[in-house]
Amino acid sequence: MPEANFNKELNLPSGSSLYLRLKKVGDKVKFRIAKTPYYETNHWLDNRNKVLCERYNSDDNKTPCKLCDDYAVAVEMKDEAMIRQLKPTTNFLYPILDFADGKGKVFQFTAKSIH
Repeated sequence: MPEANFNKELNLPSGSSLYLRLKKVGDKVKFRIAKTPYYETNHWLDNRNKVLCERYNSDDNKTPCKLCDDYAVAVEMKDEAMIRQLKPTTNFLYPILDFADGKGKVFQFTAKSIH
């Protein structure tokens, strides 16, 4: 079995991403929605670790979420670093058929106005 050392160039098959994102202003995508979209709201603990928000991922917006409470405290204290880290962010995930290549993909975005 080959080792996957961090300093070694690995010989791996290339794959295409199932996720489609708009990268810059003016990017366009033409698609058909294939299934009911999903969303998830997360709190980032650091640059790599996220936790699902208990309040915004439930149907009841009164569900307690310690990280939302910590975010509210950070806003009161005007702690910009903590606000940026704990602010709940929502990702929308739309299963689509991309007309550009005829393949099924997941259109992922954070702009609530697009939804």
